[in-house]
Amino acid sequence: MFQVAGETGNGVLQAACAAGAYGIGVDVDQYLSLNAATDPSYSCLLTSAEKHVQDITSETIQAIGAGTAAGGNVHYDASNDAIGISDFHDKADLMTPDLQSKLDAAMAAMKAGTLKTCPDNCGKLE
Repeated sequence: MFQVAGETGNGVLQAACAAGAYGIGVDVDQYLSLNAATDPSYSCLLTSAEKHVQDITSETIQAIGAGTAAGGNVHYDASNDAIGISDFHDKADLMTPDLQSKLDAAMAAMKAGTLKTCPDNCGKLE
């Protein structure tokens, strides 16, 4: 189960683990934030889709301190390493070379802006 509700989705991860399914966290490395290594209710966590908010915040604070910060919107995505995937921790043996290759290719395509995640009619009522 891939829950996308941050900490409010912890129950989804607990339910996945209780049902014998794997879980994928979001926002931060939930394996670490939920102490999955010691809390059996989160023992099924494979990985997490991360927002690298701590890096973005640090860069912004440094730019403000240096007087180089500019106003306006800044878009954070794979192209500037603002997102990523966490370690597989105790499930690393499930990360086959084929799976790693596919994840690397998907991340490279996201960084390049070439990954098509939605069909042409996505979001359109027809």
